[in-house]
Amino acid sequence: MSHVVTIHPVASLAILLCAVAVAGCGDDESSGPPLQAALQRAVDARIVPRMTALADAAEQLQSDIEAGCPSPTSDQVSSFQDGWLRLSLRWNEAATYVFGPLDDDPIVPAYIFIESMRQRGIDYTQTVREAREAAISGPETLDESFFSSLSFTEIGVLAVEALVFETSTATPSNRLEDIVLAFAATPRRCSYLTGIADRLAARTRQVADGWISGTEPFRARMLSGQLEDGSDPTVAVFVAVIEQLEFLRRRKLAAILDAQIATAARPNANPFFANLQAFLDEVETLMEAGDDAVDFFDVMAGRGRTDGVTTVTARLNAARQALNAADREQAADAFLQLEQSFRREVPEGLGIELGLNFSDGD
Repeated sequence: MSHVVTIHPVASLAILLCAVAVAGCGDDESSGPPLQAALQRAVDARIVPRMTALADAAEQLQSDIEAGCPSPTSDQVSSFQDGWLRLSLRWNEAATYVFGPLDDDPIVPAYIFIESMRQRGIDYTQTVREAREAAISGPETLDESFFSSLSFTEIGVLAVEALVFETSTATPSNRLEDIVLAFAATPRRCSYLTGIADRLAARTRQVADGWISGTEPFRARMLSGQLEDGSDPTVAVFVAVIEQLEFLRRRKLAAILDAQIATAARPNANPFFANLQAFLDEVETLMEAGDDAVDFFDVMAGRGRTDGVTTVTARLNAARQALNAADREQAADAFLQLEQSFRREVPEGLGIELGLNFSDGD
């Protein structure tokens, strides 16, 4: 879809003043909307709502699973799958912002308990299947202690996907009828699914609460002007965007197909490209609010960097077209171009320094 760059009146006035002034004001932040206003809009209108939406989706799926088990019908299993597809979209929106409560520990950050692949790009599908088979056929009591002992490689979005989109056999079937029969034949399958879904819901709610609850919510830190480690909050946002762009390009578009099990069962939903579209939509809305709020494009335009706005917009559109065409190679190239814009045009346009090089986890 085409993208229209909207410049609010205050930004338009700043550009006009720059045009007629003897000395240019392209690098003068005071010449346009304040960066802090755009950051607050991003935190309150994008980041916090995305974390809340993720937790809501995980809790809704967990509630549906509890209500439908231990012997779900075809309609109920189909609803589990629909719930997972929605949850996957919400995660790919929230994963735009892997910092703060999502990245709360240097060794075992929260995000790896949601998407295990995100840390190093390793596909743990077989690990999840082996853990599923051992739990369903084993003698252990499937209680809170059991689920607390599971590794991040055995839980999360991927583990739920493996339970609701295929059977637990040596040669998994993705036929809905076979999955229903698998639940009916093995009650422990529902107990295991319920426990996995509960862990995921609890983890995502913990992340959402970390932004808005407690004695020092992360939202307040973001808007204070400086994070605990001394870093700039706006820089933290754009480092996260770049890291996710790099991760999706290198680990998924150019390597491992995401949502393999769900894609095999529900090809019409096309979850791999739908997830990438959700991320791209989030990045686009992060940059341009589409309302009267000050956004990052406004700040860039107010600083005289309308060319940068045009470049980023064009590259967002190119990435969208590649995803619409379901062309992984073209999409990888488009994501690389977009990543380069977030390393160059965006920080230059906002007047921020991103610092040293960084990568998606290696």
